[in-house]
Amino acid sequence: MKFAHIRYSRYSTWFDSLSKYIDGYKAFDVSNHLIQDLVVHNPEVVFIQSAINFDHKFVSTLRELLPKAKLIGHHNTTYKDKHMKVFLMYDLIFVGMREMKRDFSIAGINTKILLNAFDPLNGLRELPLIHTVLFAGSVYLKPGFHNKRLIYLNELLKNVPTTMRAVLGRRIFNSYPAGFRKANYKAVKAPLLYQEIKSHPIVFNCHADIATEATNMRMFETCGVGSLLLTDYHSNLNNIFKIDEEVLVYRDVKEMIEKALWALDNRREANEIAEAGYKRLLKDHTVAIRSKQFIKEF
Repeated sequence: MKFAHIRYSRYSTWFDSLSKYIDGYKAFDVSNHLIQDLVVHNPEVVFIQSAINFDHKFVSTLRELLPKAKLIGHHNTTYKDKHMKVFLMYDLIFVGMREMKRDFSIAGINTKILLNAFDPLNGLRELPLIHTVLFAGSVYLKPGFHNKRLIYLNELLKNVPTTMRAVLGRRIFNSYPAGFRKANYKAVKAPLLYQEIKSHPIVFNCHADIATEATNMRMFETCGVGSLLLTDYHSNLNNIFKIDEEVLVYRDVKEMIEKALWALDNRREANEIAEAGYKRLLKDHTVAIRSKQFIKEF
């Protein structure tokens, strides 16, 4: 089977590992001649990662020139009515949240749930632990993004020893709020992210405002590297990682601060939770497991 994977960003994701599990896999990056390249390749399946970034003109042209190809997309962030109209042109859209699946299905979009995944990495160095909470990610202040995250981060900085990392390749560093970058913030390239996570005993996570369920990649990356995850509560989280047994969970600012300080002061117990989270990832959330779930849908 010829399988074309269209990548909107050169930043690596677990979808790149589909090459290990799909015969005939070939990746295509965005370019001025992308459609021509796809027509020459003539795939049976076209998978568009970050489907929201491809407009009606692009998708309709693709459907016209590759009428027999099955078109699959992935989406897990904010969207508008104009995007829904484009998603209707797909044979299948993968999303990470049940509420989004419900809304898409009501609109007539064939939708399936697909969680993120992560494979433990070889080659990470065993460095001395930095005895702070780590936040590595974006603070993007537009509707549906990270307004809640900023509130929690400011409280974390005031009350808990915290290290900040901007992950270049995911969000433009200059998009961070004015003045916020000065708070011991250092930019790292995305491939170095996992070494940063491994070097910190606890990693703070807060989902985007749009998220109605636990779904983001940082959960799986943190547990997969073996560090302790401190994340915001969502109703589906206990089905992914057991609350306060495999990850630490907070429901408000007070609980976030208390659990962050507890984890820093109680390393043995915190390490036991981190180890349990790592084992759960190996059991249920590796790329091999998720790839099988992905492939069976088509």
